[in-house]
Amino acid sequence: MVRRITQVVFLILLLGGCAELVTDILEYGSVVVETRRRSGDPVAGVRLTLFTGARIMATGQTGADGRFLFENLPPDGYGVYAEPPEGYARPEEILGGASTVTVDDGLGLEEGEQKTATFTYVKIGPGAISVTVMGLDGTPVPGIPVTLYRPTGPEGKGVSGADGGVRFDPVPFGNWGVALLDLPAGFLDWDEGAPFLDGIPIEEGSEEAVAFTLEPCQGTLAARVVDPNGAPVAGYPVQLYNASVVLEEGVTGADGVRSFGPLGCLEFAMRLGRLLPWLFDEGRQKDFFDGIRVTRGSLQTFRFAVVRCAGMVSIRVEDLGGVPVPGAGLTLYTSQGEVARGMTDATGAFGFPDAACGVQYGVSVQPPSGFTVTEGRGSSFFDGIMLEDGEQTSLTFRLAAG
Repeated sequence: MVRRITQVVFLILLLGGCAELVTDILEYGSVVVETRRRSGDPVAGVRLTLFTGARIMATGQTGADGRFLFENLPPDGYGVYAEPPEGYARPEEILGGASTVTVDDGLGLEEGEQKTATFTYVKIGPGAISVTVMGLDGTPVPGIPVTLYRPTGPEGKGVSGADGGVRFDPVPFGNWGVALLDLPAGFLDWDEGAPFLDGIPIEEGSEEAVAFTLEPCQGTLAARVVDPNGAPVAGYPVQLYNASVVLEEGVTGADGVRSFGPLGCLEFAMRLGRLLPWLFDEGRQKDFFDGIRVTRGSLQTFRFAVVRCAGMVSIRVEDLGGVPVPGAGLTLYTSQGEVARGMTDATGAFGFPDAACGVQYGVSVQPPSGFTVTEGRGSSFFDGIMLEDGEQTSLTFRLAAG
């Protein structure tokens, strides 16, 4: 009886050990290795080594589908070393960056688990780069120079066409970039660099597309003309110019302001014109501002101060007997030309009320029908007339009847 019980116990222990062995086989895991190009196409013939720590566990090679399966692996931390076939390279060989020689992160297998290790390769051979230059509204921007370059320097140039595009084909295998190095004036702010995109990997048959969106760099300049009390002066002429030419002229509005823009992000200057009887101090930041840099989105207003300074030139025209002569023509002028015209009234009088201070004037008379005048200074004209603010000077012309 005792012997039979002993046999039964032995049998139970034996069967328990076998069950444990079967269970261990079912708990083995696997590692799937996938090798592909950036396009997703499989890469066959990649030589693989599975390892744990410093120990090689197995080797293999990807098939036409770019896959290989390492199976029947006990739970442990694994890594995969991969060697691309001839004609392929690792991405970091042209772009730099972290090594992709091995994958060992995240390959710790638990019981019955399957993990995937993925390798990406580039195929040695030429490709192409297409560049498109568009405005903010999506319309093509033609005539923009585009530079193709390697890390060692420029390799080619093109100009965007009517569709805003330029194509570089073929482009040799390697690390490339494109840049808009020679943008026309008015696209970049003073502290902005040329638009570029680098780190473009070119491999066999690759078609890389690069799009640039250009926003013109623009701002606005304004001149504000005021009198000594800060009140706006309307109708005052202002010029916008650069180092070589006057770009635009205009006059101030009722608010004393004349705006210019939008202007490109370039260097400009503004200056006052002449409007008698308004005067101003001359000099930088007085009657002109130069070296003005327009920046993106800026509105810069410059204040000009002017002062009204005028006197009155009063004229009487009479005959030799002192009788007023109506209808006589009068001209106020300077060395630059005619300033104003007038005609005597029934009392033989006329006045020019806005003769500016500091200006030398002359006045000439044109006798009406039936009168003559002796030509000469003090008879047919007076000159050298200069007035102070509020001053009035009186002149008399005497005409002969006949």
